[in-house]
Amino acid sequence: MRVVFLLIGAICAVFCSGGAPACSASGPWTISLVSCAEDNGAGLLLEGQLPVLLPLTDHHWVEGQLHGQGRTWNLSDIQWHFEGNDSLQGLSLVYGGPHTTAQDPYRMLHRSRYGQDSLALFGRSGCHHAAVGWRIPARDHVSMNMAYLHRCGAALEYAVLGYRAPWQWVSDCYQSRRGVVGSGRWFLNGGNWVLQLASSIHLSHWDIAGYTGQRAVLGTAGSLQWETAAAAGEVEVLISPDGLHSPLGGNFPIPEDRVGIRGQKHVHGSGWTLGLDARTLTNYDGSRRYLRRWWELQWGEDPALELSLRRQPTPNFIAALRAGRHGWRFDHAQKQFRWKVAFPQAYLRFDAAADGRLRLEWRYMAGFQPHVIGKYNRVTADHDLYAAVSLSRGRWDLRLSVGTYDRGRLLRNWPQHRRWQVEVEYRF
Repeated sequence: MRVVFLLIGAICAVFCSGGAPACSASGPWTISLVSCAEDNGAGLLLEGQLPVLLPLTDHHWVEGQLHGQGRTWNLSDIQWHFEGNDSLQGLSLVYGGPHTTAQDPYRMLHRSRYGQDSLALFGRSGCHHAAVGWRIPARDHVSMNMAYLHRCGAALEYAVLGYRAPWQWVSDCYQSRRGVVGSGRWFLNGGNWVLQLASSIHLSHWDIAGYTGQRAVLGTAGSLQWETAAAAGEVEVLISPDGLHSPLGGNFPIPEDRVGIRGQKHVHGSGWTLGLDARTLTNYDGSRRYLRRWWELQWGEDPALELSLRRQPTPNFIAALRAGRHGWRFDHAQKQFRWKVAFPQAYLRFDAAADGRLRLEWRYMAGFQPHVIGKYNRVTADHDLYAAVSLSRGRWDLRLSVGTYDRGRLLRNWPQHRRWQVEVEYRF
């Protein structure tokens, strides 16, 4: 398949105007030396990611990603792009990399659904967006061929997704609790195309939507929106059976197997805003209820006070206060307290939990950009440390770090192996 892209590049270089193409980078080159835990002790591991760009003409180019770890390096995410005119804004061919995310409200196709040998061709023209893909992995890891068309519009919007699983032998053998494999059968599965449809009608204050699922089920949703100087809100009625989620899509914005009403309302006053987020939903057979009652109050700017009271499904109370450079936050359900003070180019943050965990963070965003995090558990006496420095000179970036960054989460499990990393990055 890589030969196909080389042939495309050669043909474009011959038949399109322009001089000899020059290979360059399409983004930052990153090389990292990372410590890793091994059976016989600690070791070193070389990681890297090198984007490569090959311009063919002013409107055609080929790019890819050279990445690897240790002794394994390969070229993937090979893409050919074409920038068109007013009738065809763009056309792209992607092999083994992220392709495109559908713009319809139900995300029937997502760019994260790709494999090492997947191939996708997509383009856009005006309010139309089309895509064709081969060997696209679905949620159940079965590769599928697919075709997609989306038309956007101010009043009417619709999308069509068709996909077909290749023919393959499938077994429905089962395993009992005692570990004995029961009798089963083998059958041939695939070969049939499945169509999923989605459409929306946009009126002045009403939005009416309809969509189909994988098992020929139909779901509908209607929402009413209003906004005035003193209040704004939205009420949505859902009839959403199970099986609506596209196997090639992202997170479905509408919950499946739900029937009921959900909505939100905001009331504005002089310096304050009161919001309500509520839902009353059940599953299709009515055996389970999904309730939500959230109230939120925002008052002032400096100082600013935010109060959140959640009664359903899990009772909780969250209070946050910001005054000048200081900020405080208390979470009753998590039993956590946070204090943060901001400086012109730095901040200091302290977190504490009722179970004895403590976290102190200091970060300075100038010079060597030091970043230090210390964590300690008063009950178990466990401790952890993360420290990093960064140096930027022109297009070069050098970063040294020890430990694992917890992304600001106090309750994140602490690693057993303290890793260190040296990372060099060059931006083109």
